[in-house]
Amino acid sequence: MGAYAPSGVSGKLLDTIKRTIIKPTIDGLRKEGNPFVGVLFAGIMLTVDGPKVLEFNCRMGDPETQVILPLIKSDFYELVSSCADGCLDAINVEFWPKCACAVVAASGGYPGSYTKGKRIVGLETVDSENVIVSHAGTQRLEDDSGIVTSGGRVLAVTGIGNTMNDAIRLAYEGISKVKFENIHFRTDIAHSYAVEEKVSCTYADSGVNTEVGDCASKIAYNGAKATFSSRKGMIGEPIQNDGGFTGFLDFGDFCLVQGDDGVGTKIIIADAMNKYDTLGADLLAMVCDDAVCVGAETISISNTIDTNCVDPHRISEMMKGLTKACCEQKIVIPGGEIAELGNQLNSSIWNSTAVGIVAKDRIISGKDIQIGDTIIALRENGFRSNGFSLVRLILREHFQSSDLSSILSRKFSYPESSSPTQTYGEALLHPSTIYSSAILDIIGRYSERTSEKTVTLKGIVHVTGGGIPGNFYRILPNNSGFGAELTNLFSPSPVMLKIQTLGNVSDLEAYKTWNMGNGMLVVVSPADSSNVLQLLKGSGIDAQVAGTIIPGGKIRILSKGVDSPGFVLEFGK
Repeated sequence: MGAYAPSGVSGKLLDTIKRTIIKPTIDGLRKEGNPFVGVLFAGIMLTVDGPKVLEFNCRMGDPETQVILPLIKSDFYELVSSCADGCLDAINVEFWPKCACAVVAASGGYPGSYTKGKRIVGLETVDSENVIVSHAGTQRLEDDSGIVTSGGRVLAVTGIGNTMNDAIRLAYEGISKVKFENIHFRTDIAHSYAVEEKVSCTYADSGVNTEVGDCASKIAYNGAKATFSSRKGMIGEPIQNDGGFTGFLDFGDFCLVQGDDGVGTKIIIADAMNKYDTLGADLLAMVCDDAVCVGAETISISNTIDTNCVDPHRISEMMKGLTKACCEQKIVIPGGEIAELGNQLNSSIWNSTAVGIVAKDRIISGKDIQIGDTIIALRENGFRSNGFSLVRLILREHFQSSDLSSILSRKFSYPESSSPTQTYGEALLHPSTIYSSAILDIIGRYSERTSEKTVTLKGIVHVTGGGIPGNFYRILPNNSGFGAELTNLFSPSPVMLKIQTLGNVSDLEAYKTWNMGNGMLVVVSPADSSNVLQLLKGSGIDAQVAGTIIPGGKIRILSKGVDSPGFVLEFGK
């Protein structure tokens, strides 16, 4: 008497249904010489003994299909034509990141005996962009004076919304306008899936306005460019690199690169946990992984610590982590600065400047990227150093407390059925993966600049503030109209999914704010992808093919968030 989609069924259960029901059925029909062509859906009941088949159906008149069809973004004619032509495997079925709920209006007495010919009124007030009326047991009078009932299941009203709550509301608002004598419909369709309305948190809610930040960055860069002409014709003349991950200084056969970044408000988490020994890896990752995006080997970093009151123990722990990370990456720290500011700050600030070197003929600029190139994702198991203002806002609001230390000491579980093993603080302080050495093992360090390259990396994306959409466009050739189709990214870490759930953060917002499990993306020619994956694995980096370069200028991500898993999210420049 109704249906809703998406169902919220777990991936594990879907795999079981596919393995034990769907695939054996399709394979069996094929073996019997009757391969099925068309749309087949199974009616399945979930029991304590697992999923059981009630029926198979191939009609499009049931509410099960009436909630799926409005969510299909792909051309439906192309889908059914591909079925008939035997080339369905070449079609990528895309769905809108929305929800649908269908409620069936039935004749009184159904499924037993019922009376036909009851006049239906109110239909003209229902149809809208987000509400669909599907007729089943209806008939238009011969004199065209109206529509009457002619069956048990008379019609269904489907609501389509951004959330399941929206879809349910639209469906029931719609069906309440339909009137005929002795109308019956259930009032609990999708009731088990409906959730208490929560305010969705965004990065802007936490006080971080990325649009204003981008504008400020452009202003600052324009000011910086005004200085470039002062060294024209001299050693170290700047080379313009609009939108890139680092700046270039011309030194003849090579370029010196320089970039700045910091650990941001992740240090507030460290303050609350009184644990600072992992922040050094975060600081180094932010700067040297930016430098390697253009092919540069970071040779040194400086660092500045601004703090209200110098705490030698805290400084010792911070530098212990930074020293360890730098030694592992073959990077030196020739100098730095500690400024004691006397209660002027809400928290300490730790920033760094990296200096790197790259041969001019080894610069990675993205200019050689072509449609069809392969995109490889490198896994990240933490937040790196981005989006922590939103994380703290979510935790404070969820636990209704300003005591961050107490909140971070709580253990969490995700999914909820799992046993909690970590506290929020431990998971949030997970050190950033540093990819620089692994990338340099592929492209070669500066000392190896004369050796022949076995693999060419066409573009490298460091996924930091702005997420994948905010950073991927930085490597695409200007005015190329290129985009990316990312259908196989890594899943976010459990703590990231937990935080997203607590804050009711949409997948669109999450992918624009956090790395969502992918700390770096690399673009290579398809012929080089296997070799690159093998080299990354040899360096201890978990990597996988995530997608391809496409025309059209859009970044399209198959979501693995909690809000719209399995739906394609589309981002523009």
